[in-house]
Amino acid sequence: MNEYFKCCSLLFFTGIKTGEHPSIYEDGFTIEKINLLSKEFPADLEIIKSESFTNVNEWPKSETHSTSIEEYLSFHYSKKFSEGFRKVIGIFSLPEILEAKHLEEAMLSIRPLDFCIGPDKHGGIYLLGMNIYEEKLILNQPWLGTTISKSIIREIGNQKKITYKLPVMGIAS
Repeated sequence: MNEYFKCCSLLFFTGIKTGEHPSIYEDGFTIEKINLLSKEFPADLEIIKSESFTNVNEWPKSETHSTSIEEYLSFHYSKKFSEGFRKVIGIFSLPEILEAKHLEEAMLSIRPLDFCIGPDKHGGIYLLGMNIYEEKLILNQPWLGTTISKSIIREIGNQKKITYKLPVMGIAS
């Protein structure tokens, strides 16, 4: 099984908000939790710092940016697939009860299926995984809205693909 996980990549996006819940931001607790998850889960791990989209205290950040959230996410998912990873999961927030077993469940689900989504109870998502890069799935999504999980599931259905839904989790504030 460890051979399978060597072709998997986890992207922890700081500062990318999906729905109403807080984005991941760097504090001691968060980095400690990410490090603990990465020790328990034998996949490639990258923390992607995206300070340009939020300063946590104010959302959305009032500055303008040359890259949209969609383009930013699309670039990072595409990059991991081009590096040879066959399964890529983005983590956008850290639910209080998120454990390595949930990440393993997500990775194993996209072994035979196309996508995995971890919805939160406010209509956002904490996790999005795919087994092939699907740019269309990332582009034109309401990343800041409270309907992102429904929108992504609808787009997956429109593409005639199959998704696995992780349990709905609450997000730590």
